[in-house]
Amino acid sequence: MGEFENVSDDASAVRVSIGARLHFGLFDVKSPFGGVGMMVDHPRTTVTVSHANSFETKPCSVDRLTEIAQRVAKKLPESRLQGGLPKCKVTIEAAADSHCGLGSGTQLSLAATVALSEFFRLEISRDELVFSLAARGRRSSIGSIGFFAGGLIAESGTIPNGGFASLPKTSTGWKRTTLPEDWRVVLACPKSDSTCVYGEAEGAAFATLQAATPEHRSDLVKLSEVILGASAMGDFDEFCLSVGKFNRLSGELFSMIQGGCYNGQAVNQLVKRLEALGAEGAGQSSWGPSVFGFCKTEDEAKAICDSLDEIACRVVKPTRIGYSLERIPSTSCK
Repeated sequence: MGEFENVSDDASAVRVSIGARLHFGLFDVKSPFGGVGMMVDHPRTTVTVSHANSFETKPCSVDRLTEIAQRVAKKLPESRLQGGLPKCKVTIEAAADSHCGLGSGTQLSLAATVALSEFFRLEISRDELVFSLAARGRRSSIGSIGFFAGGLIAESGTIPNGGFASLPKTSTGWKRTTLPEDWRVVLACPKSDSTCVYGEAEGAAFATLQAATPEHRSDLVKLSEVILGASAMGDFDEFCLSVGKFNRLSGELFSMIQGGCYNGQAVNQLVKRLEALGAEGAGQSSWGPSVFGFCKTEDEAKAICDSLDEIACRVVKPTRIGYSLERIPSTSCK
C-alpha cells in the first residue's frame, strides 16, 4: 500500500517516490519463474507530473516515458491530449542507476504510470497499471508487488488476475513479510567486469538456459519459506544463512552465462569481502553488479561501508510500505 500525503482535489502536480528492489534470485529460468526479493529505501526514484500545454519529459528515459504516456493517452479524452500525448510534463527528479540489479526499470515505469494516472485522476486497476500501462511483471513480480506494498516478497510466478488488487494482503501466488526495523543492508557496487544483461539481451540469455530440475526448484522454494519465517521471527542468523544459500543456489541456474553463481570476478570478490568484513547473507542482486549484505545494526553496517572506501557503498533500510504519493496544491488565484 502506498503512503499518501497532502491530498488535494486541486493539484498543480503529482509526485511519486519509491525506493529500490533487491532480488535474491529466481526459482527457475523458465516460466513460471517465481523468486524472492525485498524493497529498500534507497536509491530513490522520484517522478513528478505537472501541467504543460503539450507532452514534455526530462532528463532521461525519454523513450520509456513516452511509450507509457502513449498508453495512458488512450484512457484520456481528446481535450487532454496534444499530438496524441497527454498535456503534461514528466520530470524524473531522482532515479537509481540502470542495469545494476536494483529493479530501476520497474520502479521508474511504475512511478511514472502511477503519477500520470493520479494526475489525470484515472480509475485503473493495479493489474492493468502493472501489466498494461507500465508493461512490467514479465518474469518477476517482486518489484511490482514491492512498489505497492514494500517488505520482503516471495512469489511463485503464478499471480492470477486480480492478484495485485489484494495488496498488501497475502494473495494466491505470493507471500509478504517485513524485516525488523533495526536491520540494515550494506549495498555495494564494484567496478565490474560483468556483462550487463537487460532488454533483448536478457530475453536471449534466458532462452539459452536450461530449466531448473524439479529438485532444484523445490530446494529454492523451501529456502524461500525459511527466509520468510526467519524474517517474521526476527531470527537474523537463520535469515542470513538462508538468503546466502538461496542466492548461490539460484545463481547456479545462470552459471552458463555468469561463469558461476555470481556474474563476474569483481562481484564474486566483493561478496567474499563483505562476508570477511562481517556482513551476513551476502549475495548478488539480480544479474548484478550490485551486491548486498546484512547487519543487525546501522553502526555495524556503517563500519563495513567505511572499510570499502574505494567501492561505491551505502547503508540502506528495509522498507515496510510501498510508494509515497504527494499532490502538490495549485498556487493559482484563479
